Amino acid sequence: MEEFKKKVKRYVPLIFVVLVIFLFIHYWDNLMGLGEICLKAAMSLIIGVIIAYIVNILMTSFENLAYKLDKKKRRTTKLRRLLCMTLAFVVIIAIIVMIVVVVGPEFVKSLISVLTNAQDKVIEYLQDLKNNELFGKYAEQLLEMMPSGSDIGGIIEKVGGFLLNGASGAFTTIASSVTSIINGIVQTLIGFVFSMYILFDKERLKRQFSELIRVYVYKGEGLLRIADILNENFHNYIVAQVLDAVILGTLCGVGMWILRFPYPALTGVVIAFTALIPIVGAFLGAAVAAFIIFTVSPIKALLFIIYLLILQQIDNKFIYPKVVGSYVNLDSLWVLVAITIGGSIFGITGMLCGVPITATVYQLIKEDYLRRKELKKKNGEENEKDNDSYNTEVENSVEALVDSLAEPEKSDSSIGSSDNSGSDETEANNLDTNNPGNESSGNENSGNNSNNDSNNRPSKRNRPRKRK
Repeated sequence: MEEFKKKVKRYVPLIFVVLVIFLFIHYWDNLMGLGEICLKAAMSLIIGVIIAYIVNILMTSFENLAYKLDKKKRRTTKLRRLLCMTLAFVVIIAIIVMIVVVVGPEFVKSLISVLTNAQDKVIEYLQDLKNNELFGKYAEQLLEMMPSGSDIGGIIEKVGGFLLNGASGAFTTIASSVTSIINGIVQTLIGFVFSMYILFDKERLKRQFSELIRVYVYKGEGLLRIADILNENFHNYIVAQVLDAVILGTLCGVGMWILRFPYPALTGVVIAFTALIPIVGAFLGAAVAAFIIFTVSPIKALLFIIYLLILQQIDNKFIYPKVVGSYVNLDSLWVLVAITIGGSIFGITGMLCGVPITATVYQLIKEDYLRRKELKKKNGEENEKDNDSYNTEVENSVEALVDSLAEPEKSDSSIGSSDNSGSDETEANNLDTNNPGNESSGNENSGNNSNNDSNNRPSKRNRPRKRK
């Protein structure tokens, strides 16, 4: 019975996973509908988290600066947090307002100029191109295709009739659009409030979420480590993206000023703002800037597009990979691979998130590789030490065995030589006491005794060798 319970416990996770997969497949549409409802309900909170994350980058820089200026080196206080958070919001809002104020009026002015004088401008440009040897033939053909004033009036009447006949549909579309815009503004304002609460108490929120993950999630420490690396890479990536956008916008504005293009400062701001979107952002800015320049000179607008394409290629191949790669600790090749694959799979979202996610995976693999390499090296050293100690023990045991075999032979030979020498000395003394005058016989006996001693001593060949 106990063994049956163990088997059931072993297969419970597998059964749970299969059941979840079955429910996802069978009730996919219902789950997607439920997910959309939950997403709409939590949209304000999601917007608040995104705003807080972006503002936190600037707020952290201000807090570090305030800590360096503080002579007492006090920890972050509520007053300092409030001041740094307010300053960060003011700076970001000021940048957005400046872009809108600088770009908006010029863009609206150009749009009105194109819409009011479209026909006259086009005819004027085509008349100028008629005298051109390369484009003159095509300009004459386009002039023939251009409608006259009466035709334009007829077109306006048709458009007006269409709008009047479909007024109900137009009003419905306008009402839905206005409602969506108002909902978006309200959600953004609520998200703004959420972001302030999150930033003001971010340490306590982080500590609470960390404790929940450690308690309720299997291997929660590893998950928190991944989250820390991902947060660091996203932070560095946003900083690098802003820096690259500033570099690209500055180069664009300076180049346009040197080449005498119109609106260099305005175009530089537009390019820098749209370049926050990787790869394709500068092209979106190029379309806006080219449209503004087109109202002044179509030829210069064409030359501007060519110039920006060259500048964009230089940025994509050299500046962007170097700047972003240095901040996220990723080689230039992998930055390009992450942007290309992420953009092809998930579009603009993939371009924005591809580089930090790739940098996170790269860093985790690198840490695991170094850990395994160090563990393998440590195990190799321990095995080598074990082998050395084993060889030393074997050598000591062999030497002890040889010494133990050699000791009995040595002791027997020494005992025999000492007995012979003692008997010879006793015999010589007896002869000296009994016959003191007989020196010759004593000498002969001593000579014989010495010969006997030499015969009784073991030869060098029979002596046991002493081990060094």
